[in-house]
Amino acid sequence: MNKLWTGVLDAVAKKPNSINILSSFMAAFAGVLLGLVIMIIVSPQDAFSSFSQMIFGPFANMRRIGMVVRSTVPIMLTGLSVAFAFRTGLFNIGASGQMMIGGVLAIYVGIHWTFLGNFQWVVGVMAGMMVVRCGGRFPACSRRFEMSMRSSPQSCSTMWPFMCRAC
Repeated sequence: MNKLWTGVLDAVAKKPNSINILSSFMAAFAGVLLGLVIMIIVSPQDAFSSFSQMIFGPFANMRRIGMVVRSTVPIMLTGLSVAFAFRTGLFNIGASGQMMIGGVLAIYVGIHWTFLGNFQWVVGVMAGMMVVRCGGRFPACSRRFEMSMRSSPQSCSTMWPFMCRAC
């Protein structure tokens, strides 16, 4: 049995991308196992039933699966936007806050702007997107302004009013 696992791990180790995937799965498994150990320490009599409910509960019926998807998709899209920003050379640590502010504005427009009729949800989503765009534009313009100041040193006080027009 031990030779079997050694052979499997050796075969996986020969592929460089599979090491990253394997280490990710091992880290996730270690986290779940650590959670089980903590649950056993805190409440030994309910640990295994709670753990099985935590693992299999979200997949009990279609409604729960829908709730999982509804909860995770915004977080995954936010992570995707941060990954895209990192690949382009921007460092954006405010993406989760931007998502929250955009969502709050979209909900506000969706609830209170009833005069829009059937286009209420479209305007709400667009308003949320515009707020997030404006919130993300300021750090990008600041970065561009900083880079331009390094290449041609001028007074920051004279360039500040024109900073976002250049973007």
